[in-house]
Amino acid sequence: FVLFCGTITLRSSLAGHGAPVLVFDLHIRRSEHYAGDDRQFYFSLLGDAMKKTFLTAIAIAAVASTAAIAQDYSLNPNFGTYSLNAGFLPDPSEVNIVAGGSINASRLGGSCAGNISNAPDVRLQWSGGRMTIGARSGSDTTLVVNGPDGSWYCNDDANGLDPAMVFNQSGQYDIWVGTYNGGTASAVLYVTEY
Repeated sequence: FVLFCGTITLRSSLAGHGAPVLVFDLHIRRSEHYAGDDRQFYFSLLGDAMKKTFLTAIAIAAVASTAAIAQDYSLNPNFGTYSLNAGFLPDPSEVNIVAGGSINASRLGGSCAGNISNAPDVRLQWSGGRMTIGARSGSDTTLVVNGPDGSWYCNDDANGLDPAMVFNQSGQYDIWVGTYNGGTASAVLYVTEY
């Protein structure tokens, strides 16, 4: 009979860019079974052990590709960490930043757009209810936020060419301001309760 066996290797791309690649190393062994004058060949493509290996590799690839696309919110923010409580003054609270970066935010999926940096621009520790995070700039900017629930939120052009989003949960917000057309641009990141 002929038996296909082999290994599956997961190779991540260099420096975490791009999707991981599954590499199949397939070996063929042939054994003949004689039944009288008839020669029969049996083929086994994926035995139980190979199926388990294959499914494990697929699961690893899914986890690794998710990790590869996430921005690194554990890095120190480019323009500081701020704490705000409900009723803060002055409202809006503003931070001058440089928007943009070399990473395409669309890799985060959904409505994410523009180019952002790897580290967040600002980290906000929020204690309160409803508030809006937004940005103003003379350029077309976008907004990417990793919220307290670990989810990614994105916006482009909520107010003309400026992004803004409303949130209702206390906790840590890691915020990136991107540039829609690449490059960098001066911008003002703001938080308001209005």
